[in-house]
Amino acid sequence: MKQRNILRLTEEVRNALNLRKPVVSLESTIISHGLPYPQNIDMAVEVESILRDQGVTPATCAFIDGRPHVGLTQSDLLRFAEASQLGKVHKVSRGDIGFVMANKLNGGTTISLTMILSHLAGIKFFATGGLGGVHRDNPGETSMDISADLTELGRTPVSVICAGPKSILDIPRTLEFLETQGVFVGTYNEDKKQVAQNELKLPGFYTRESNVASPFGFDTLEEAARIVFNQQLLNLQSGNVFCIPPPKDTALNNDFITLIIDKANEEAKENRILGKQLTPYLLSKIAKVTKGQSVHANISLVKNNALAAATIAKSYYALEESARESASESASESEMKTVCM
Repeated sequence: MKQRNILRLTEEVRNALNLRKPVVSLESTIISHGLPYPQNIDMAVEVESILRDQGVTPATCAFIDGRPHVGLTQSDLLRFAEASQLGKVHKVSRGDIGFVMANKLNGGTTISLTMILSHLAGIKFFATGGLGGVHRDNPGETSMDISADLTELGRTPVSVICAGPKSILDIPRTLEFLETQGVFVGTYNEDKKQVAQNELKLPGFYTRESNVASPFGFDTLEEAARIVFNQQLLNLQSGNVFCIPPPKDTALNNDFITLIIDKANEEAKENRILGKQLTPYLLSKIAKVTKGQSVHANISLVKNNALAAATIAKSYYALEESARESASESASESEMKTVCM
């Protein structure tokens, strides 16, 4: 059985792919584990609307009754969000796929699994909130808690548009891991800072700047599309990370959020919260302490990333169309020369 036949694609997504129209994937753990109900469903519907308004087809990925979906109907979205409220949705990464399918469970797709489903469906771009990564070590310990997002980026050719690694992570180690995996990481250089002088910093999810210099910068979203297009020419089987700083009016102060995250990490250690439970715990704790500011910032940056992803995807498909037309013209000229000889 072909892999794509296992997926359930909405008619909207299938038509867009068949017509070679731009499609952008969306994850579903932000619905199931990232935001409370009903903010999760409101955000999901609005982000899909943002993409459609830009002429791009949204493809929210999820498991419903064990079946992998690429694209959800409005009723699917509502059902999924309500199931999340009742705790009936599992957080699903690469290693959980067989178990979730075999037991016909509902599953929210992480970045890594959304990349897998996107690639199987033929989708090249994926908009999300923050990237997973290397978790901070406790003093005197090496936790080895590394998100599967990072290894997936090294082997799956899908470009992730995000607001940088989540602030709760060890960002320098996350960046080093991605470099080892051969993953391009660049930041949208809105303020035209000097990359060579390390002035351009990676965004830190809630914050516009972390303390870590960005390896690369791109001055326009169209440049990001050109990077992906040229990478595809060599058929490289690795992804890209395009970091979009969160909007200035909703981004949080780096020092402010760092103190809160440090405290939340200490409490997580005391309560022995590890593995898949750690990130949802930390995000929930941060939301409580910031009195909802972090949730507001999260929703805002997801919308902003969707807008950026739409522009990148449309620019990429325009490059592909131009390349096809050039190839067709060259083929026609070659045929004419053959006939005239």
